[in-house]
Amino acid sequence: DAVFAMPAGELGMPQAWLGAVCFGLQIYFGLSGYADMAIGFGRMFGFRLPENFRWPYGANTLTEFWRRWNISLIDWIRGYLGFSHEEVAESPVLRARRLVALFLCVGLWHGPGWNVMLWGLLHGVVVTLEQSGLGARIRRLPAAAGHAYLLLVVLCLWVVFRAESPAVAVVMLRAMAGFSVAAQPSSL
Repeated sequence: DAVFAMPAGELGMPQAWLGAVCFGLQIYFGLSGYADMAIGFGRMFGFRLPENFRWPYGANTLTEFWRRWNISLIDWIRGYLGFSHEEVAESPVLRARRLVALFLCVGLWHGPGWNVMLWGLLHGVVVTLEQSGLGARIRRLPAAAGHAYLLLVVLCLWVVFRAESPAVAVVMLRAMAGFSVAAQPSSL
């Protein structure tokens, strides 16, 4: 929270990355922890609930990330809305529209606001690109490179999700890329 609230002039690359990583861990541990508590309480009452998070940050593509992240949400959307992020044989345009619609629903599920809708839209665009050939290229890379790609994409998208406004998201992303005001040398 402190990093996302920093004035642009004080935010440097290390702080921006620290803020993004900390938020990525916060949201994972929060959601995964609640899901694990529900699984535990369910077992106490004789119910067997499925895992909801399966090491999503261990994925190598965003498509794989969504096979491991908030599984019950994706299953619900697949079952009740008929959208899936899994590859099926259909026209590329229809596939892209369905993926974007799926991830807009995921964004809407997280609440109203520009940030969650943009976050969902961007996930839909990246998953569409991965399933249009980018994913095959990533799978040919060494596993560490694919993993680095996934972490870069997810952390940048978490910034969009977390930011209070588009301006804050831009400031954070620019700082993460090393283009922050704080990173610029002062001229005398």
